[in-house]
Amino acid sequence: VTCSFGEIKNRGDLVIFWGANPAGNQPRLLSQYTLDATGMFILGGRRERTCVVIDVQPTETSQQADHFIALKPGSDFEALCALRLLAKGVAPDGELVGSATGVPLAQWQALFEQMRTARYGAILFGGGLTRTGARVLVSTMPDLGLTPFALAEKAAHTDTARAKLLTRELRSVIPTDF
Repeated sequence: VTCSFGEIKNRGDLVIFWGANPAGNQPRLLSQYTLDATGMFILGGRRERTCVVIDVQPTETSQQADHFIALKPGSDFEALCALRLLAKGVAPDGELVGSATGVPLAQWQALFEQMRTARYGAILFGGGLTRTGARVLVSTMPDLGLTPFALAEKAAHTDTARAKLLTRELRSVIPTDF
């Protein structure tokens, strides 16, 4: 399920940035839509939201997050597989998960529990995940059984998801000025 940033602002009590650093390249996204904003159902703004950043290195966004998961470069697929197994009720091999992702299994279990208990969660993924595992993420979400969870591509400099949508809907690759 995809969503708008307004929906995250109004409903999102768990916001996960996976391979995305909006504090570094889109700071208003944090203040107006995802972390600090007061929403229709999130009246306390930042006090009522949990922010998790999953990335290969600390970023400006990870400094503002409640939790930072330092993922081994190129291991998005393995991390998503671990979450998928947890959702299916299968305990993954902790040593294997730790060596593949660089993150202890207990940390993935804690993340999955946060995802499972969120009233409305959103994963905003960036270019790194787009290249290595976005399709896996999209196909994994239904298996996780997390009904109130949404995905949004948070591209670094261009909004490729919306550009693709416009291209498909307008049946034109020519830029359109409305």
